[in-house]
Amino acid sequence: MERKHIVTLYTLGLVALMGAVLISAVYFEVRSSFYKRIQEEQEDRMRVAWHVLKRRGEVFRIQDGRLLAGDTALNANNEIVDEITALVSGVATIYQGDNRIATSIRLPDGSRAVGTAAGKRATETVLRSEKPLREECDILAERYLSAYDPIRDDQGNVIGMLQVATRKAIYSAALNNILLRSGLITLAGMAFVGVVVYLALNRMTREIRSLAESRSLILESAGEGICGTDASGACTFVNRAAAKMLGRDPAEIIGKNFWDLARPPAPGRPAAPPTGRYFDDGCFRRKDGADFPVEFIASPMLEKGAPVGMVFAFQDITARKEHEAEIARKNKEIADALAAVASATRAKSQFFRNMSHEIRTPMNAILGASSLMLNHKLDPEIRRLAETAYSSGDALMRIIDQILDFSLIESGQLALQSTEFEVQRCLDDALASIAPKATERHVDLAYELEDSTPSTLVADERRVAQAIATLIGGALTVIDGGRLLVRVSGAPGADGRHRVTFSIRGWDFPFKQEEVEGLFRSYSQADITAMRSYGGLGLGLAISKHIAELMGGQLRVNALPEGGSALDFVIEAVKGSHAVQRHVSGERSAIAGRQLLVVQRDVRCRDAVAGNAAAWSVRARIVSNVPEALARLRSGEPIDAAFIAHEPPELDARALARAIRQEPNGASLPMLLLTDATDAGQPDDDHLFAAIIYQPLVRSHLLEALRHAMAGRPPAAEAPGAAAHIETGIAERRPMRILITEDALINQEIAHSLLKEMGYDADIANNGAECLQALERADYDVILMDVRMPVMDGFEATREIRRRLGPAGPHIIATTADAMQGDREACLASGMDNYLTKPLRVEELQRALARAYEITIARKAHA
Repeated sequence: MERKHIVTLYTLGLVALMGAVLISAVYFEVRSSFYKRIQEEQEDRMRVAWHVLKRRGEVFRIQDGRLLAGDTALNANNEIVDEITALVSGVATIYQGDNRIATSIRLPDGSRAVGTAAGKRATETVLRSEKPLREECDILAERYLSAYDPIRDDQGNVIGMLQVATRKAIYSAALNNILLRSGLITLAGMAFVGVVVYLALNRMTREIRSLAESRSLILESAGEGICGTDASGACTFVNRAAAKMLGRDPAEIIGKNFWDLARPPAPGRPAAPPTGRYFDDGCFRRKDGADFPVEFIASPMLEKGAPVGMVFAFQDITARKEHEAEIARKNKEIADALAAVASATRAKSQFFRNMSHEIRTPMNAILGASSLMLNHKLDPEIRRLAETAYSSGDALMRIIDQILDFSLIESGQLALQSTEFEVQRCLDDALASIAPKATERHVDLAYELEDSTPSTLVADERRVAQAIATLIGGALTVIDGGRLLVRVSGAPGADGRHRVTFSIRGWDFPFKQEEVEGLFRSYSQADITAMRSYGGLGLGLAISKHIAELMGGQLRVNALPEGGSALDFVIEAVKGSHAVQRHVSGERSAIAGRQLLVVQRDVRCRDAVAGNAAAWSVRARIVSNVPEALARLRSGEPIDAAFIAHEPPELDARALARAIRQEPNGASLPMLLLTDATDAGQPDDDHLFAAIIYQPLVRSHLLEALRHAMAGRPPAAEAPGAAAHIETGIAERRPMRILITEDALINQEIAHSLLKEMGYDADIANNGAECLQALERADYDVILMDVRMPVMDGFEATREIRRRLGPAGPHIIATTADAMQGDREACLASGMDNYLTKPLRVEELQRALARAYEITIARKAHA
């Protein structure tokens, strides 16, 4: 039988069943509703009958054997029952007790049925229960629907009964009519439903057939081979792709064991197909016996949770295997190339490391010897030559440092070391390192810290100072005279970080935006002319730009509204949790509350001096000329020190100093002289000053000079020129016992001579082993430790010292020519406390010794 006939029979049977159920439901619902309506009508008729009776009187009673309604006798009063009969369209009867006393029923002989007992069962039921009754009854061979209500007297006793009856035939005809129409409507609805169901089932059948065909088409069109098997492994379905890959017709595969056909047993291969979900790759075999690589998935077919077969999906991965082999070959070539590059990078790094070490060793002697020479009185021509040697050597070391940094940038090895540092101190150090060059170029160098700048930052202080010094040094190469201002500002950023801008501003910069931006690019041939014009800025700018980017910022050039340009070095750093103390607390407390007379015409500079003094709790009294200064001194106001700026021709500091010494209050007044390197001065007058400070004014230098001047121990004047001054008398203020551990004789001599100029009589050990022996003979506060030494190197010696003496041992400062990335970390990791690179610079050595003294004093205090 065809599918469409099955659908038709199924539809007819379903419609017939639904029709039967619907007809039955409609019949019973209509019949129930109809009889309920009849009952309601009977109640309405009874209410009408009572209304007629109560019009005769509200009180019912029996008097003289008669049933009265008010004054009207109901016995045989057919007018009343006729009226009720007419109103209710039926039969009305009144009973006295169980006797019918008034009725509208006419007997066959024409008389009325009065005075006889009729409907005895119903009458007895109502009179006995004293409750209404509704039932069917026969009257003159006709079926009636009757309603009986008891009649009560004024005491509530049942004295009679009222009956209202209606022919049932009237309702039966109406009911039959309603049922007939309902049946017709139901049949029409069934026909409509049948048509709808038939169309829906027919459409569903077409869709199912279409879906099956679509699924079959999908399986046949799939590029993967797909086949299904029964529980025994026999193939029940296979698509064209699977048959083609196996080189067989589908008929050759259907009914055969697919696993045995496509994947014959082999060593290490399962003889039976997997029973669960299985993913693997391997080889299938074609009909001609050739094997080909495949990737396949085996999944169980489940029916009610029980496996009834398997589905295999597989694809030929010959092309992929060939591609993977090609990729593996290329990866090996890339890996070999990367290994060669890494080897070359390591070789280059080692070359730079060795080159740095070899260059720094003789440069240590050149710069050290130059510093020692410049610390003595020399013939002017000899001093000029010594200064030239020092400045050239220092410039050469800066170039070497930049080359090393650049090599680290190229190899991706330049890393940052974040520590908490004081921003103002970092600026002091940067400006101090570049101060001699600013003096040579007659440039007034200063800085301003905006209120938005955090006092401390967590970042790489050395790299920040290096970038600032590089940018200032580059700016100094293109201007002669004028003023450079470093303005520092900060702005809060995300995640508790601050964006800090170090803006080097010059109003005489000849920079062009496109040329300077070109200098940021490494190895750009177009930059040669610009680099020469700007004093070789290119390498330093490229390094500074990379440092800024490592710190989450940038290096940019901006034009100033008032003219000139600004080099902005922008970084992102975390704000420090507390102020970093770089000085002994007593240095500031020693001058707190003192009064300083500031004599200076330059408003910006004297405001800077006054601001620094306020930060140290020193009260500054500012005047701008000689008469005001003498007037302030003669006023009797207590003055503890005077700061005088030499600004010829308007302000001759030496003439003012001589005038102050003639005043009663100025005979012993400590005075500080601020001048520049071009000031030849009058040596005979220099004894008037407690200290001579050379521009640019550095905050830390001013603090040191004030402290010593007010303490009555003036330091020697700092010599101008390229070389940093070796401060004599340090050993008196910071007494320490120092051991130099160094294998090179020239380095021993330089370090020993530098320390001797400072007042220290240091001992010498030739290697780490001799250093340990020296520690057994004496207690040393500081060890200047070289790293590369025979017998025992500095790392091994430091570890042994820490093992023997622990944290309470001497303060160890690495003095090494190893200045590559990681050398500082290696020294600190071995237990050393500080790190200095060769050549030893005087100012760095003096700062390291000052720090060592503070730490040593603190250790002894806690011992």
